Amino acid sequence: MALSSLAWGGLTLGRLALGGLALGGLASGGCDRSDAASGSSPGAQGGPVAGTKSPTEGALPELSRLQPFSLKNQADEPVTLETYRGKVWAAAFMFTRCPTVCPEITRRMKRVQDGAKERGVQLHLVSFSVDPEHDTPAVLTKYAEEYGADLASWAFLTGEYETIARTAEEGFKVGLSGRPDPNAEHMGITHGSHLVLVDREGVIRGYYSTSEDAALERLLADAARLL
Repeated sequence: MALSSLAWGGLTLGRLALGGLALGGLASGGCDRSDAASGSSPGAQGGPVAGTKSPTEGALPELSRLQPFSLKNQADEPVTLETYRGKVWAAAFMFTRCPTVCPEITRRMKRVQDGAKERGVQLHLVSFSVDPEHDTPAVLTKYAEEYGADLASWAFLTGEYETIARTAEEGFKVGLSGRPDPNAEHMGITHGSHLVLVDREGVIRGYYSTSEDAALERLLADAARLL
């Protein structure tokens, strides 16, 4: 299932030029197919095409300000938007039972974390589970360990499904459709697969395809610029 439009401040976007950035509908790659395997462009999949400027060209656009949220991390500690005030961070949506694109999203985030360390970029990572009833803190801790995540700068969040859905769609402008169903194909969930870069003030500054190495390089360069 693919979601093809984006509600941004009450306005449905089909294709809009914003601050030199082309936005094509909704950041949706989803768990019913693997963006990494498709080889198509983010715009063709209905996702924002971000990071198209060179790292030295102009300022990053201010796309949207996140709304407050209250969740908990893999250590069962409370996490809110204020937790990341003053920090530059990249977020993605996933769930541990995902049979398709989520493992690749997590592997790509691990590459970003390693790349940030190598470059001395103080970038934090946040993975939001869209299957919170199953993805308890204990499950998320085990998942993080399996992927070698450094939890000093990478949090895996869970909580109320309604909060996560609102944070995805209204905050990050990332598509989320369906509820977990073990009997459904691909677990019955579709969600966005882009990484989203957020600045120190909780403002979204870019979307980056997890299927493109060049996009992840742009994310690291853009994070360094924000820092």
